Amino acid sequence: MRLKILFLMLLLICVKSEAKDTSKNFAFVINGTVRNDTEKIITITVQHIAIGRQFEFPLKINSNKTFHGKIELADSIQDVLVAYKNERITLLVHSGDSIHIEFESSSLKKSIKFQGKAKEDNSLLVKFDTIPVIKRVPLNVNLEKFKTLSPNEYLKFCDSLYHESVKAYNSFIKKQKLSPVMERWMRNEVEYSFFYDKAMYPENHRQLNNIRGYWNWDVADDYFDFQKSVQISDSDLINSFTLSKVINNIDFGGYVDRLVFKESWSKTEDGHWTKSKKLDDDSLCLDGLIKHVNNNLLLQLGLCERLGGMIKRGDIKKFEKYQHLITEHITNQHLKEQLLSYYRETKLRFENPALNTKAILKEISNTPAKSVINSILLNNKGKVIYVDCWATWCGPCRAEIPYSKELMMKLKDLPVSFVFLCFDSEKDKWKAEVEKSKLGGTHYFIPKESSEYFQKAFSITGYPTYMLFDKNGNLISNNTSRPSDQDKIIEIIKQLAEK
Repeated sequence: MRLKILFLMLLLICVKSEAKDTSKNFAFVINGTVRNDTEKIITITVQHIAIGRQFEFPLKINSNKTFHGKIELADSIQDVLVAYKNERITLLVHSGDSIHIEFESSSLKKSIKFQGKAKEDNSLLVKFDTIPVIKRVPLNVNLEKFKTLSPNEYLKFCDSLYHESVKAYNSFIKKQKLSPVMERWMRNEVEYSFFYDKAMYPENHRQLNNIRGYWNWDVADDYFDFQKSVQISDSDLINSFTLSKVINNIDFGGYVDRLVFKESWSKTEDGHWTKSKKLDDDSLCLDGLIKHVNNNLLLQLGLCERLGGMIKRGDIKKFEKYQHLITEHITNQHLKEQLLSYYRETKLRFENPALNTKAILKEISNTPAKSVINSILLNNKGKVIYVDCWATWCGPCRAEIPYSKELMMKLKDLPVSFVFLCFDSEKDKWKAEVEKSKLGGTHYFIPKESSEYFQKAFSITGYPTYMLFDKNGNLISNNTSRPSDQDKIIEIIKQLAEK
């Protein structure tokens, strides 16, 4: 038995090494000093655009107020986020850069100073953000606009802010000496700054006005013309966060999603909607991307996002079913290798869940996260455990609550436990939200000093995230389907419950 475990561990190491070798090793070093520090952590976030995931690297601030870390990148040059307390800034980094920053704990943006490579560029980037060049309105104002404005009115509202931003951008670059790469990054940020808001308007308008589904209210077909005109090239991949939103919006809720809906669903005589094509949603959306996205790189990224999502939720068989699309359509070798490396590593983990879980538990063995995980696994022995990772400020998290209640009712006769972990929130707001929702299951509040260990060990990169443990306490998926995707998650849980 020991030999078998040793063999599997060696195999895991080999596959991880292979994954890193086939996709080039990109990284940069960041270090610095925080004057008058009151926090223990500074966090660097890297977007992996090929697989639609963000990775957070929490760096410990030492007793002498310094920090240091080597951060892996997805590409040879890209933007990354640096977060401290409630502030964050964007840096544009090259693989091999060594960046030194110093700032006052009272204000990251106002006091930050750079040394090392890209000193001038990143100083200007912080200035670009601080002015700010991109003209936005407060969230509460935007929500009111989502709710009350008609589609044409909302497009005009966004366009007016966009034109203000273009003026500010032109004025900014006239006064500054920018490298071509930095100028392109800034131009892209302005160009796509309101893309997300425009794309989210129809769904937000429905939610804020308590309208359910395309079929009860929708925008005109030409509303999404702004998406159809998107043209990107390899050099635009430096805007990894903004471009990820562009890709996501075109596929999920954008014009491709709407066209797929219209082509595959029809209204019956009794007023109900039925799927006219007997295909699953992933198949329909993959076909929709290939059929309707004209820009070649955008199509490749859209396919990566959709295929990477299958891997992320542990649906390895489905990924393998559509793996031929990678050979047929994804010509960017770097994107292809990132996706395939992610697949190989994830497949190995899921083929050996006991070994994977053991490695994770070892990672958190000396951290505050250990007691919570031990409690969850001990209190739910012999049961499938569905874990909901959420935050009080997260709108999509709250939107899933009614579906969670439905899921509990449908699975009440099976050996299934529902566990809810609240992250990055205030404790009083958590208590109020739990009481208000009247949501069953077991609830845990994860304090800030524990959350970083959870996020790193279980690769939690956003909220909501759903994890699934089998009846033996092995992690089956660290990003399984949401409660709203009931057919899919019920099928997965039933299979685990019957084993």
